[in-house]
Amino acid sequence: INKIKINSNLFVIYVLFFITLLISILCGLFLSEQIKLEKIIFLYKFMMPFLLYLSIIRIDFTKKQLSKIIHTSFMILLFMSLWVFAYYYMKLNGIIIGHTRVSFPLSNYIYSDAHLYSVYLSISIIFFISIRDKILYSNLFFNTVIAISVLATLSTASRSGTVILFIGFMYIFISKSTLRSFLKLLLLMIILLSIIVMAINFISDDINELIEPLFNRAFSFNISNDDSASIRFLSLETAFSDSSSLFNLLGVGVLSSSKVWFDGGLSTFIANTGFIGFILFIGFIVAFIISTIKYKNKYSSILILMFILYGLINFISEYFLVTRSVFMFVIYTSLLYVLINQNNLKKEK
Repeated sequence: INKIKINSNLFVIYVLFFITLLISILCGLFLSEQIKLEKIIFLYKFMMPFLLYLSIIRIDFTKKQLSKIIHTSFMILLFMSLWVFAYYYMKLNGIIIGHTRVSFPLSNYIYSDAHLYSVYLSISIIFFISIRDKILYSNLFFNTVIAISVLATLSTASRSGTVILFIGFMYIFISKSTLRSFLKLLLLMIILLSIIVMAINFISDDINELIEPLFNRAFSFNISNDDSASIRFLSLETAFSDSSSLFNLLGVGVLSSSKVWFDGGLSTFIANTGFIGFILFIGFIVAFIISTIKYKNKYSSILILMFILYGLINFISEYFLVTRSVFMFVIYTSLLYVLINQNNLKKEK
């Protein structure tokens, strides 16, 4: 705690956001007939990203410690990718009873959190490809892990992961120094993916029957006939209805909003903090990025990309309020923060 140094602008913006959240809660207590005290945990959820950043970005990491964190995170990605295929294998063989789509290890397999899983995998893939120079494994091993992870992401049958991969790979394509180097990476990944897919088909026809509909869902973007998209639109209408008595400028707070999860970041802010809270939260993120990027380098560009990807995906669902999602994102962006500042120090010297 004694090492924490808070950027004054960031602190003021976040305090204003939290005050807005508290005022919304008070408004909700007076205006709403329903009060759900168990939702008080959402105060912690709104504070957690801020507290995590404070905890991590002020640590003076040595190069060895930084390298260890990066490599440990990369091996966790490999494990989590392999778990996707292990899950489907165990489900097909009756070892576990669970949902058709994958769930996190040691979770309740009856209710799938594949959409959350896909966000973790896809964000991780883009992050590690972007900092390839900091990962000391051979090209063969690195690209094999990435290929397995891409296949695992698609096997979650979540369009969120597909969108992140598409936008991320487009950025990598544009930012690569030469078309030849990108095509070389793309060709190697296609070969590895083909080998893995053929291996899965060779092992069992049942696996192929399970994976095929999952892949079809991952690439299906017919929003007009999609149940999950319809539910999100209805949730947004509910959010506007909740805060309509306050002209949507303030929300009714986490204790009085009509839903626990609104399946959309914008819906969550409208219901709980109104447009004022939403603008302040976005302002905090923008101020953080501006305060972090003092010099233009590749790591600062990656940091912006990570926030864009995570911001876009949070319009689909409020992933930033789930520990398993936001903790990973904070770790990655904090590492980028450290790398940016290390480069800045070298330039100043």
